[in-house]
Amino acid sequence: MMGILFDEGAFVWNKDHGLGSVALCSEEEVLVAFENGDEEVYVLEARKRPPLNKLHPDGFWLRRKNDAANFAELIKQQPVQALLAFVRDELDTVTARQLHDAVTPALIPEDLWESWKKEALAALKEDPRFEVFKDDKIAFQGDMVVLAEDLMMEFRKAPSLKEKQKTARKALKLEEKGVPVDDVKEAAISFFTGTAANEVNNMGARLEALFFLKELDPDQHDLLKDSLHAEISNLDLESAADAVAAVSDASIRKSLMDIIKEKKPDRFIEIATQITKRFKKLQRDWVLDYLLDHEDKEPVRTIVDRTMADIATNLQPFVWLCKTTLTQPDKLAITGQSPDSVVPAMFRMFSNIYVTSAFSVRPKDDRSVSREEDELLKLLTNHKQVLSFLKTQPESLVRTFATRYRDCNAIPNDIREDFIDNKFPRAFPKVELEAVVSEEEEVVILTRDTYDKYRKELKDIVEGGLEEATKAISTAREWGDISENAELNIAQENQRKILLRKNQLEHLLDNCRIIDN
Repeated sequence: MMGILFDEGAFVWNKDHGLGSVALCSEEEVLVAFENGDEEVYVLEARKRPPLNKLHPDGFWLRRKNDAANFAELIKQQPVQALLAFVRDELDTVTARQLHDAVTPALIPEDLWESWKKEALAALKEDPRFEVFKDDKIAFQGDMVVLAEDLMMEFRKAPSLKEKQKTARKALKLEEKGVPVDDVKEAAISFFTGTAANEVNNMGARLEALFFLKELDPDQHDLLKDSLHAEISNLDLESAADAVAAVSDASIRKSLMDIIKEKKPDRFIEIATQITKRFKKLQRDWVLDYLLDHEDKEPVRTIVDRTMADIATNLQPFVWLCKTTLTQPDKLAITGQSPDSVVPAMFRMFSNIYVTSAFSVRPKDDRSVSREEDELLKLLTNHKQVLSFLKTQPESLVRTFATRYRDCNAIPNDIREDFIDNKFPRAFPKVELEAVVSEEEEVVILTRDTYDKYRKELKDIVEGGLEEATKAISTAREWGDISENAELNIAQENQRKILLRKNQLEHLLDNCRIIDN
């Protein structure tokens, strides 16, 4: 049954006709007489709201009608009050045009409209009860209590630690603006305390929770901090590396690395090395960039020294070193290396990977591409970045780089030709390339003991390592579906590394000069 929604004599507002009053009203319809002289009849339907806003005694339109002078002074000094008055008149959303028509010229002179609007919107953006959109549309989000209740519901429904953190951050920001978020903070403190104290959770998640407690409840944070730091001190090498790699937030990851460095200084370099070799590009690059920017330069220099001494088994950090050389040459000296040492090694290793990776698939398949080969290829085929790097280098290195580029079969012919025949000459018209580079011309000086050690390693690979690697691949193939065969992937990767090491050793022994110990 339909009820009477409006009383006779009550004031209403319509977006087309403006202010009016109810002249006649029944259960089915209402007649409104507007101040502009119009009269309209509106049908009342149970499930459809008529285009009328019932006006509140403290709402915008009646305050403008009954006390325009005082109301105009109020909204000039406190523009937010104008929008709160609109809300009382059941207008949760107001466009810039509606606001203009409402305040000018009755309350704000036309020539002052723009300055008043700018001031009003700036105030509204700082008020959590309102949201201002790009087109200056204004929406009322609810009063302070409603905002707090919505925030509590948002926190409870948040599906992950990350989402709960976002809600907790929002609560802290809204608290600064006067929203009562005590209940939200209490719920967050309880959740983060449980997360930080529960040893079933991974270390990264527990540390993230602990850092949030530092803001939410310093006392609770201090109670858990010592025990969590003690656990970090007792982590073994692999568990510490896993904990760092599992953290998605860069700031939390940095904090964890700082704690590990403080609590496990004797194992810190090994833990960092584990991350560079075991995990994917994102974690590898992050930890090496972290070390590069760290005040203590010893860890990054140690890892880079080990990498350059045995590139074949340190391909992950070597690719990062190549990337740093081309993209951040100004920071390369921090690692103890120079472009003169990295560039020849980069092209030599890239060519080696290109050759040996062909053995990692069955003959009938296309040649596979390793992660490291793919990364190096992307680096070297980014001609804009390459030229930017070369412009910072002396002419001798520019010539060496371009010559190596020209002779590197691992780079597709069309890309090489485009670089050597077009882009490079335009950037360096006076630089002439060297004759064809012969790898055999590169002589490495070795002691007799080192030479014998490398010969034995090569003999072990030829006589045993390769055969075992091939058998492991055959065995892994028997497990079935190649696309989901993790054992096959591991066996192929192991064979690739062995072949790469064989290639490197053969090149080294064929192009060395032996000196007495």
